[in-house]
Amino acid sequence: MFGWLRRRSAPNRKDVAPPSPSEDSQEHLGNAGLAWLDKLEEGRLLRQAGRHAEALAVFDEILGLSESPAEVHLEVALTYLSTMDLLAAVDSLQVAVTLDPCRGDAWSLLGSTLSRLDREPEAIEALRTALLYLPSDQILEARLKLANSLHAAKRRAEAEVEVRVAIVESPAEWRLYALLGNLLVAREQEDQALLAYAEAKRLCPSPPIELLLQLGWCFQQSGQFRQAQQQFEGVLESSPNHPIARWFLAQCDLVLGQWERGWKHYGVRFAAGASAYRALPYPVWDGSLRPQSTLLVLADQGLGDEIMFASCLADASQRVGHCIVECEPRLRALFERSFPQATVITSQRETNASWLKGVARPDFQIFAGDLPALLRPDDASFGSGQRYLYADPSRVDYWNDKLRGDLGEGVRVGISWRGGTPGTRSRSRSVRAEDWAPLMRVPGLKFVNLQYGDCAEDLSRFSTLFNTAITNYPEVIADYDDTAALVCALDVVVTVCTSIVHLTGALGRPVWILVPHSPGWRYTLGRESMPWYASSRMFRQPASLDWTEAVHQVVANLAQVTQNVSR
Repeated sequence: MFGWLRRRSAPNRKDVAPPSPSEDSQEHLGNAGLAWLDKLEEGRLLRQAGRHAEALAVFDEILGLSESPAEVHLEVALTYLSTMDLLAAVDSLQVAVTLDPCRGDAWSLLGSTLSRLDREPEAIEALRTALLYLPSDQILEARLKLANSLHAAKRRAEAEVEVRVAIVESPAEWRLYALLGNLLVAREQEDQALLAYAEAKRLCPSPPIELLLQLGWCFQQSGQFRQAQQQFEGVLESSPNHPIARWFLAQCDLVLGQWERGWKHYGVRFAAGASAYRALPYPVWDGSLRPQSTLLVLADQGLGDEIMFASCLADASQRVGHCIVECEPRLRALFERSFPQATVITSQRETNASWLKGVARPDFQIFAGDLPALLRPDDASFGSGQRYLYADPSRVDYWNDKLRGDLGEGVRVGISWRGGTPGTRSRSRSVRAEDWAPLMRVPGLKFVNLQYGDCAEDLSRFSTLFNTAITNYPEVIADYDDTAALVCALDVVVTVCTSIVHLTGALGRPVWILVPHSPGWRYTLGRESMPWYASSRMFRQPASLDWTEAVHQVVANLAQVTQNVSR
């Protein structure tokens, strides 16, 4: 399977053929061979005592005397694992399973070690082999390892098969139900996942924090935000500073419009691993008036977030002498035009301050995502939600002329139908071509593509299904400044939850958002428009994956737009 065999050699051992032993030496070797088990136990005790170099020396000494060299190599691997030398451990385990292919415990340990190295295909192969040779009392652990490796490799249907087989074999094992819940959440099947988590919790007398967090997260993803809040609050009663519980709770608070408490926990995103922290050498700004100071505002999270948090820049600028604004390169021209009082600079989010060479030394710094905690504590503090980004007027004129020539008369509708990635709930955030049918059949609408990424196949499907062209300008989507100008030449944008929402809203243009049943916190719950953007309107799913009502509401509201547009 692994196609090679490498044995460890003793230090200074000559790579030459040994002489034939005499009768006396044969008797000596026989006695030594009988003692190898004692030496093996000595090596184990040294390993358990943390004396790893001595343990390895003992194992090397008996390697040529052992009647079971595979077992010695297994002990060598365990010693390397104790020192976190995973690569050396894999080498020894591969030797062990080559010497004794029926050694199930070595196959199982090899699989879990390969998984720790993110070598999932090899790990899966090793763990499947382990299941062939392990005794029945060790099958459960190996099957759990296999299911986790399949999950990590995004082979979730196979992982679910392994888990369900294990549940039949071990129906009282709570970890199986917890893993099944994880798999179902990853496949966006939250209702079934909640049942699995509930069974795991019932079977586990003292549920670990990880299981409670998983259950809360599932409540959150299914749109049961108050139940999720209660779950995370329960975790925080026993672990007040748990970063993931605080991060999840922040999102629940924010989606419910509980701004002040939400922002209080929002800064923990760094400790929770949701955003990368960069330790630059400037004091953190606390929102106080600093009229003589220079404030560095650091880019934070995704492209849409950068745009959304930029709504706080004008307020921040009024409290300090000058702002230096870091942004993603695609946003630079747009930000420079929109915030002429600031110094706009791009970077690759470096972790040192070298990229600030040539600008004034900051007196204070703040991540853009921390500005709302200082400036948006309640609904009133969002203000009127009017435009704060400005497209290039000459390019807006260009696109008005271009669309007039390319589309002719009619209502210009920008459209985006796919949001997120497979790891960020793309299925829930996307609308299938078939679901757009009521909109596609409205007479007088002229559609313009605003979907990012490779969408040629999707465009072809729209054309086949509806015999309706979606005009595509792929070069524009890659140039965000020109995208802004194109958006300003449209009558309305209809989109799922993606960065085009924030761009259109920040430009003050009408943006109609198809919002999933369980929205991300930025889209709140139960509101008709986003507090960040007065020009936004939200059309919500009544139930998960059911877009019918939301799309029909968009169609009904387009009648008013059609009456108001005349060209």
